[in-house]
Amino acid sequence: ESSVQAVRELEIQLAQVQQVYSSNVEARLAAVATAFVAQEAAAASGQHARSSSGLISRDDQVMYTAAKHNFSEDFASMTPTRARRAQRSTRRQPSLVDPSSDQCSLPEDITA
Repeated sequence: ESSVQAVRELEIQLAQVQQVYSSNVEARLAAVATAFVAQEAAAASGQHARSSSGLISRDDQVMYTAAKHNFSEDFASMTPTRARRAQRSTRRQPSLVDPSSDQCSLPEDITA
């Protein structure tokens, strides 16, 4: 019976992790979609659309870039200000994923 409880607890933890990843993926896709829709619209009207720069707001552009490159923070709660700060940071951010394993862990000294 204790093993059944342990399995249930693990299933709950897995569902919570999947929910976090799902919200991050959805937020990233929304940021990327904004740029892609602008590029598609520009191309359809005959404009040069190799880049979304100049087609979307500066905030949308920094979020688009962060969606593609910043994986050290929770993207779903990221703001354009935080994205700019991370983009300009010279200090390497700690990785949440240990490349030698499939485990995801938060740094001990994380501050919100």
